Amino acid sequence: DPVQVAEEGLDLLAEHIRETSMLAIWGETGPVAVRWKRGSRLLFASVGLGTTFPLLNSTTGRLFLALMPREATKAVLEAELAQLGKAARKRAEVGLDKMLDQIRRDGLVEAEGHLAPGIWAASAPVFDSQGQLVAGLTIIGLVEDPPAERRRSVDLVKQAAIEASERLGMTS
Repeated sequence: DPVQVAEEGLDLLAEHIRETSMLAIWGETGPVAVRWKRGSRLLFASVGLGTTFPLLNSTTGRLFLALMPREATKAVLEAELAQLGKAARKRAEVGLDKMLDQIRRDGLVEAEGHLAPGIWAASAPVFDSQGQLVAGLTIIGLVEDPPAERRRSVDLVKQAAIEASERLGMTS
């Protein structure tokens, strides 16, 4: 079970970082948080278990947008773009392919201020034995975190996702 295997990564993260962590899988209308581990600090962000993340404005959404087959995300992306005004849609579309290519190269998404001001997040992919994205591990922290602590946390979420992928049979 990919969720159970990836959840072990959340347990590992909870032991080693202060940030809140969560696990998302693809749902009918986008990536949905199915597991949630509160960090040692309280964060005031309007996300939690059952949250469906936007594709364009969340690290979790961007991860799925970059790594899922385009046909799987097309309808959800079009619905998000349709909600934007003409100018905002144009801004969203400019540079989208470049951003998605960068995510594919890095195997990670990082952003600040998308969930709420003062919040940063990083998301890493969990793949199955066929190399298909089955889940995303995300950590959420405070922008005020010391850079070295943040880097360590980002490295750990990426490592936890790699280890979950390996347990699911993904090979490099």
